[in-house]
Amino acid sequence: MWEQWGIESLYALGRMFLNPLTYWAFLLVIIAGARRVKRERKHFGVKIHDLFSEVKGTFFLSLSFAIIISIVSITAGFVLSIEILIVLAAVAILFSLNGSFQSLSAAYTIGTTFVLFMLLPILPDAMFVPYFSNERLMDAQFLTLAILLSILLFAEGLLTLSANKAPTFPKLALSERGVWIGEQELKRLSFIPFLAFIPAGDDTGLAPFFPVFQFADESFYLTFVPMIIGVQYTARTQLMPELRRDIAKQKFILAFIVLALTIASYYYFIFALLSIIIAIIGNEWITYRNRIKHLHGKAVLAPCDEGVKVIGTIPGTKAEELEIFPGEIIAKVNDMKVTNSNEFYEALQQSGAFFKLDVIDLNQEVRFLKSAFYDEDHHGLGLLFPEAPFQEKQKARVEKLKAL
Repeated sequence: MWEQWGIESLYALGRMFLNPLTYWAFLLVIIAGARRVKRERKHFGVKIHDLFSEVKGTFFLSLSFAIIISIVSITAGFVLSIEILIVLAAVAILFSLNGSFQSLSAAYTIGTTFVLFMLLPILPDAMFVPYFSNERLMDAQFLTLAILLSILLFAEGLLTLSANKAPTFPKLALSERGVWIGEQELKRLSFIPFLAFIPAGDDTGLAPFFPVFQFADESFYLTFVPMIIGVQYTARTQLMPELRRDIAKQKFILAFIVLALTIASYYYFIFALLSIIIAIIGNEWITYRNRIKHLHGKAVLAPCDEGVKVIGTIPGTKAEELEIFPGEIIAKVNDMKVTNSNEFYEALQQSGAFFKLDVIDLNQEVRFLKSAFYDEDHHGLGLLFPEAPFQEKQKARVEKLKAL
C-alpha cells in the first residue's frame, strides 16, 4: 500500500507540470519583477531589489500550507474534477495578466470558479468545449472549494504578516498638490501545490496520460494541484509595518468567518455559497478601505519642512548597514542642517573620509550615526528621498543644456 502511495505521489508531482498554472506562476514572477525594476530605474535611477524579490522568503510558508492542505485533502478525500482544475487555472491566469497580484486572492480566484460552476445549470450544453461535460460539472465539489478558500485566506494573512523580513518596494507618486511623495508597496506571491484526487473516467479524454489509482471501490488520479495566492497593497498614509499588521488582522478575521460558514455548510449547503460571497465582499472591502485611506489621507513619506524624509534604502549600502528606516528624517550632515536632497548630497560630498548624521527616528527622538565614507559607497549612502523621479531630473538637465 505504502509503495503504491509513493509511486502515485511521484506521478502526482509529474501531473502538476501538465497544469499551465505551474508555468504561469514562474512567468508571472518574472513579469512582475521586470516591471518593478523598470519602475525603480525610472524613479531612482538604480535597480533596488532583485528580480525575484516578490517571492523571497515565501518558501517555508508555501511548504507549510502545501503540507497542511494536502493532509486535509487526503484525509477528507478532496476530489476536484478536470473541469474545476481547468477553470481555476484559467481564472488565475486571466486575473493576473496585467502582472498585478491584487486579484490573486483566493477570494477572487476560487470564488469566481465557485460562482461559475453554480451558474452552469442555466447554460446550454452547446457552450461547452469537447470533453467538457455539463453532467459531470454538476458533480463539482463545492464544499471542497469552500474549505480550500478558507484555508488559503489564512495563508494570505500569514503571507502579509510574514513580510516584515521581506523587502517592501519604494516608489514615487505625484500628490494632488503637485508634490512628489514617497510610497511603499507590499507585493508578495506564494506558490502552494497540494495533493488532491481527480475522478478517473473514460470520458475525460486524458486516461492515456494518467495511470489509475485504485482506492476502495473508486478509481482516482492523485495529482498536485498548483495554487498561487498574492497580496498587493500600497502604503501612503501609514508606514508599512502598521499597514501590514492591519491588513493581516482583517484577513484573519475574514478567514475565521469564512471557515465558520464552511463548517456550517456540512449541514446546510446554502452556507457554502454564503461563505464564498462573504469572502469576495470581505476581501473587496479590505482593498477598498485601504484605497480610500490611500487617496484621502495625509502622506507619511512626504517632504518635510526641516530635514529630508527617508522613503527607503538600497540593500547592501551604508544606509542599510546603519539601519536607517523609512519615515525617519535626516536633519543634519556633519552638523550642517539639510532641508532637501541636494543639500544632503552636497554636505555628504564635503564630509571627507568620515561623516556624521543626525537622524530623527519614528519616535521623534534624535540619534547620531557615524561611519566611514569610502569611494565605492553609493553617493547618497543608498538613501531614497521624496523628490522628482530620476528620469524627470535627467530630462530637465538635458533641456537646460539645450538652452545653453
